[in-house]
Amino acid sequence: MRKTQSKADLVGYRNQFDRVRRMLERIYASTDDEHAFTDDLLSFCMHCTHLANWIECDRYVPSRSKHIVAQALTTAKWLPICRDIANGAKQVRLDKPKSGKAAKSSVKRAKRADQERFTLDAFLDDGQGHPIPGRTIALNCVNEWRAILRDAGLTTRRPS
Repeated sequence: MRKTQSKADLVGYRNQFDRVRRMLERIYASTDDEHAFTDDLLSFCMHCTHLANWIECDRYVPSRSKHIVAQALTTAKWLPICRDIANGAKQVRLDKPKSGKAAKSSVKRAKRADQERFTLDAFLDDGQGHPIPGRTIALNCVNEWRAILRDAGLTTRRPS
């Protein structure tokens, strides 16, 4: 399958996917500021969720690719959790969660095995009662998007 690349520089799905990756880098950057970390994680979830809208509205993305993306989103594992977190943050209350009973979050300090000091992470309920680190969800969401875009014939390469 031929790879399609958006021709627009600052608009289009590629720019939004790059923004999602930059937000992932920000939440993996070390910080002691609980508010900044939470803001970055919620922003990641919102940008990640909106990528679907960017693909749908990108006039350079073929209809077939849009259809493949839409179908893949119905069976995605991580993106519905991310969407529930984003929608919950925007709307205060989530009436129709896509990830089960609705993902919930709490920010805690955790010591990672490879580090001497404590770092922040958000532990998010996946909607099924299982706490998952926010960084894990974010990384899996980016990987899930990468696979969906690849399967739809859309490039994920960063511009040179």
